[in-house]
Amino acid sequence: MATFWVYDYACSLHEEWPFLLRSHWNKVKGLYVATRYLPFILLTTNLYMNFTPNETPSRCRVLANVDSGSGMVSVILSECIYRPLYLSDLIHPGKEDYITRHPADWYKQSRFRDKFDIHLCAYSTLLRIVGRFHDDIFSDPTAPTGLNKGINFLQVTLEHDRHLTNYFEEWTRRFNEESDPGDPGSVFRCTLLPFLVSYSRLVMYSFGFQHAFQPGMEASDNVFLDKCFDSAKVVIKQMIEVLVPSGLMRHFIFASFVSAFMLKLLRPEFAQLLTRQMEDGIFKLIGRLITTLQDVAIDERHTPRLYARFLSSLLTRHRKGGGSVGGHAGIWAILNQACARNICACAFLLRATSFLSQVLVWYQSFALNVHLVPP
Repeated sequence: MATFWVYDYACSLHEEWPFLLRSHWNKVKGLYVATRYLPFILLTTNLYMNFTPNETPSRCRVLANVDSGSGMVSVILSECIYRPLYLSDLIHPGKEDYITRHPADWYKQSRFRDKFDIHLCAYSTLLRIVGRFHDDIFSDPTAPTGLNKGINFLQVTLEHDRHLTNYFEEWTRRFNEESDPGDPGSVFRCTLLPFLVSYSRLVMYSFGFQHAFQPGMEASDNVFLDKCFDSAKVVIKQMIEVLVPSGLMRHFIFASFVSAFMLKLLRPEFAQLLTRQMEDGIFKLIGRLITTLQDVAIDERHTPRLYARFLSSLLTRHRKGGGSVGGHAGIWAILNQACARNICACAFLLRATSFLSQVLVWYQSFALNVHLVPP
């Protein structure tokens, strides 16, 4: 990814610098410069963490904070630039080229291909599916947010869910047949497939669930709740049983968003929709995730510990009697101490749903410039 990004930067440098030198400074220019050059810090930190695995815990914590912070700031600044322009129809994502539309063929065509190209193409295809879903539901140019409330959410979601199911079956078969089972990196990328597909399915159905709940749920709308609940369970189980044991867990944002969604279902207004079994399942799953994150944390300031505290505070609010989670007493004292540390995590969590949409925009513009399928 670092190579592709540097190559894209070098290709556009001759157009970028004349624009920056000749234009006057304003808010948009400042946002652009910050968004454009923050990835240098992000990628440098990421490469250092990957190629220097034996650092001390304190150094790892600092690097992880720098990596997460620069990524978060970059995404938020990109949203500040992109959203107003998109909603006012001043810009539109570019048309997809041949390589972008046919990633299943591209990774086979070069004798210089890398063993990870199959995974790169698989997940770029997943982004395209989610992107097309967003294009369909945010298709009203007259609405402030672009959300088209006049469409049939159930029909649109079911259609894209079929694409998602076909995608999962096809790429599971491709991974089994063509991915290198002896390479740890390839194995890890294969294990991400059910995790990311289930997360994408949750994102899709959550739009329909929110739209159906506001005027009142009908019998046909129960599919939104059932699909959301099942997808959320898969994501959390994959996090607990696959990603955490692998030691390569960098998907706290995804797991936290899913956990927050499940805990939101415990609010009084959703009481009539949940069965006793579903409610017990939520407490059990979130409790397992919290305990797992606490067990792998190296100290009180490690990222898994912070996310465990954040989820513990949410779970304790909904648990009758306010009992502590994961065998740790005094959750309210912990909550008061951790609130300041979790402000950034909460803010980023609220934007998790739009993250895939933003990544898709980066992906499309990058593919058009470089004529390669980006990671």
